[in-house]
Amino acid sequence: LRNKNDHGDDDDEEKLVPMQISTSNAHNHALSNGGNTWTSALLFGGVFVGLSILIGSIQWKSLSKSSSRHPRYPDDGPHDMVSYTCPAQIDTSSNDNHDHVNFVDYERDDAKHLNKTTLDDFRAMTMDGWTIKYPELKKMLVPWKTEAFVPHLQTGDSLYESACGIGMNLLASIEILAAHNIHNITVYGNDYVQQSADLANYVWSTPEAQVLGHKGQFCR
Repeated sequence: LRNKNDHGDDDDEEKLVPMQISTSNAHNHALSNGGNTWTSALLFGGVFVGLSILIGSIQWKSLSKSSSRHPRYPDDGPHDMVSYTCPAQIDTSSNDNHDHVNFVDYERDDAKHLNKTTLDDFRAMTMDGWTIKYPELKKMLVPWKTEAFVPHLQTGDSLYESACGIGMNLLASIEILAAHNIHNITVYGNDYVQQSADLANYVWSTPEAQVLGHKGQFCR
């Protein structure tokens, strides 16, 4: 580093000292930059971890809230229910004139089911208006119900059927939805024949049916 034209120790000292100082400053500057880099990295890492924990906490709370609305199947936990009162008075239907529909026949059919106590008893019966039993009827309905219900319902939803009879068609719907991992459905319905509505309430009050879904109200 010494210039060949430099003479004397004093001159060399004067030239060397600034160079030593300069080299030392550069070294300190490099160390300072390195320290700043590590500090920045640690700070960034801390912020990243903190945000990750915060986002995870928000997602967990959201999932927990969703689970409380739509509990996993089977579950008797909180569930959104539609509350309403069955009408106290029903007007006579325009087709209740025994010319086209004889509702007495429905009442007679219902009377045959009053001795049934379990859901399997109802599954084993010949379906009213059909010449086949419940398992065959459900198998026949699988393609249509899969197309009509599966894309539009999710776990925790509600299903209402008008003219529901004693609730066996709703049972087929719930079992088909369960095969597609859609559970915890609440079922509601109405029927013009009071005895049918009463039987529907009974069918969906059995322990076996309560495992499959929740019972809402069945009204005349």
